[in-house]
Amino acid sequence: MKIKTDFITNSSSSSFLVVFDKKPESAGELKSTLFGERKEFHYPYGDEYWSTEFVAERIFSETGEAEEKDIIEFFLCRSFEGLYERCRLPNGQVDWDKYHKEESRLAEEEKEWFLGRHKGKYFSIYSFSDNDGKLDCALEHGDVFSNVPNIQNSQH
Repeated sequence: MKIKTDFITNSSSSSFLVVFDKKPESAGELKSTLFGERKEFHYPYGDEYWSTEFVAERIFSETGEAEEKDIIEFFLCRSFEGLYERCRLPNGQVDWDKYHKEESRLAEEEKEWFLGRHKGKYFSIYSFSDNDGKLDCALEHGDVFSNVPNIQNSQH
């Protein structure tokens, strides 16, 4: 029998579709939008923290306008609760044609609802993984976008 003796991870990553009233023009503006007067952004699983200026600069460096194709892909990567069960055949197998059609329909509906609700706004997509260090873990799990409309896709 083999026994694993080195470090084992249970890594995850998440993508965020984030809505801003307008394109952030600077890290300082982004800091204001995301954190207000807060000075520190805390690691959710320990005592570490980073200055909100540092975190805003990191996020600002990855800020870019999401194109419609990227937004469509974002919604197609969402997990739709109960979809597998609704597409099961009597023999227990999944009807994949039905599944993909239903998945596309649901993604399109959700995309249209979300974009319609935030018409005229600036959209950006960010991805963070706890496999990329403590800051990325904090960005993934620490509610960094809680002050702006956003949707999170978790790939755990």
